[in-house]
Amino acid sequence: MTGSDYRPSCAVLLASGVGLRAGFASPKQFVKIAGKQLYRHSLDALLESAEIDTVILAVPPGRVKKIGIKNPKLKIVGGGARRQDSLFNALEVMDKGTRTVLVHDAARPFITDALIKSVLTAAARHGAAIAAGKINDTVKEAEGDFVKKTLDRTKLFAAQTPQAFRAEARGRIKNLLSGKRSFTDESAVMEKLAVPVAIVVVESCNMKVTDKKDFTMAAKMLEDGIQEEKTR
Repeated sequence: MTGSDYRPSCAVLLASGVGLRAGFASPKQFVKIAGKQLYRHSLDALLESAEIDTVILAVPPGRVKKIGIKNPKLKIVGGGARRQDSLFNALEVMDKGTRTVLVHDAARPFITDALIKSVLTAAARHGAAIAAGKINDTVKEAEGDFVKKTLDRTKLFAAQTPQAFRAEARGRIKNLLSGKRSFTDESAVMEKLAVPVAIVVVESCNMKVTDKKDFTMAAKMLEDGIQEEKTR
């Protein structure tokens, strides 16, 4: 498969986490920022992207019928207890003809069409790919309360999303996702399957909104304020 052969593609947007660190009464992905809920920034970008054929949105099971978004490209599924359980549920309803799967976190609202295309292209060419940021700080490995050694930062990257992989390994991927072993991201699954994972270096902002400080920063960047969802 060449880098241009990633269609049909399917994007999975993971929006089923609890997001307790944000400190809101409701999950952070449903808090409004810049006029719409956090997850909508990523969802709208994926739905509007010409590189994406279908989008699967994974939300808490109790919210599936409350989303109310009508779009022919969109499917909505209930997420699971773990990140990988939500991806498993998405793979269960994914079109069989899908060639490349792109996974993105709803907490990263600055995704661009250029990044989507770059990650899909790299995944189609190599088997899997991740967006990642270079680490510019000097990084130390610790042993207890003391420095053990200094790591070579030229070889270190902070993994981000989107991440993508060829759908041809879907069966083996689902077997790993449904097991007891926990995976913190999709590339860890690919590593376990010995699939090469290419790194796409992110040059622009692709920050993850984790706590209220991040919400404030992202709100300024999006030129609006934060509005917490009303609890029922």
